[in-house]
Amino acid sequence: MRRDLPYILSGFALGVLLLGNSVLAPDAAPVHAVDVALILAMTAALAVCRRYPVVALFAVTAAMLALHVRVHPGVSAAFPVLGAVYVAAWQGHRLTSALASVVFLVGFLAHDIRVAPADRPAQLIAERTSLLLGWFV
Repeated sequence: MRRDLPYILSGFALGVLLLGNSVLAPDAAPVHAVDVALILAMTAALAVCRRYPVVALFAVTAAMLALHVRVHPGVSAAFPVLGAVYVAAWQGHRLTSALASVVFLVGFLAHDIRVAPADRPAQLIAERTSLLLGWFV
């Protein structure tokens, strides 16, 4: 249990951060029970990330991409995915980590482009996605 404690605590901390950011972000949609369930799924997946890195990676990536599409909390949705990617790559699942990274980044960018308001230039969207790309690389 002690070896899993940092993963449990990080999942809980990221869940609180995401929930707070989802509620306080100026361009975020209202948070519903489904969104809270997605955050709880991410928290549970990060808690078992050390033992089951690939399963956790898929669960975190899917939950955070769904949360980004539903609520649009911003780049904070990438933090749990980054953590799961790094743990899975560290445990030897580099190809799976790269695939999850690409899926998340493409989905993130596609959704940002689709919902971009007219007053938000494409340069800002590209810069935000480039920042995420740098974090993932």
